[in-house]
Amino acid sequence: MDTPTKLRLAIYRFGLALASIVLGGCSSAPSSPTTFLISSDRELSVRKLVLTARILSRYRDLTDGEMAEVERRLQRVFEDMVTLEFQQMVKTEAQKAKTEGRPARRITRGDARTQLLARLGKDLALPVLAEENHSVVAFGRVREGKVEVTRTAYQVDTPAVANVSSVQRPDGGMAKLVTEP
Repeated sequence: MDTPTKLRLAIYRFGLALASIVLGGCSSAPSSPTTFLISSDRELSVRKLVLTARILSRYRDLTDGEMAEVERRLQRVFEDMVTLEFQQMVKTEAQKAKTEGRPARRITRGDARTQLLARLGKDLALPVLAEENHSVVAFGRVREGKVEVTRTAYQVDTPAVANVSSVQRPDGGMAKLVTEP
C-alpha cells in the first residue's frame, strides 16, 4: 500500500473513531482531555480516553428491599476494593522498606480506605440493571466507611456499562462506576 493510501486510511479510521464517540453519547471527562494522534507509521492511536455515561432519565424509585440489596452489594464491592488496596499498600511498603534498609511501617485498613477514597472519590455508581439496549445505575456515597445509597435509580446513555469508567450524577458531578467481580 502506498503512503497516500495509508494516510487516507488512517484519516478514515480517525473519522470513524471520532464519529463513534460522538454518536455513542460518550465523552471524555472534563479533567482528562481526549487526544487523537496519528503515529509515524500512520496508524491511529487514541490515548487517555475516559468514557463517561450520562443520565438519560429517572428510571424509578427503589423499594426498601431493593435499596437494602443495592447498599449491601455496593458495601461489599467497596470493602473488596479496600482489601485489594490494603494488600497492594502492604506489598509496596515492604518493598520500599527493604530497598531503603528500614523496618516497614504498619499499614492499616483505614490507611487503605483513605487512599482509595482519595483516588476514587466518595461518590460511586453501581449498575443495577444492564440489558442489551440500556443500563440502570444507583448512586451511593461513602461516609465514615459506610455506604449510603440514593433511593432513585437512573437510566444511562450507554448500553454496556463495562466500557464506562464514570457516570454523571443528577446534580452534574461525577461518580466512579464500580462493578462486582
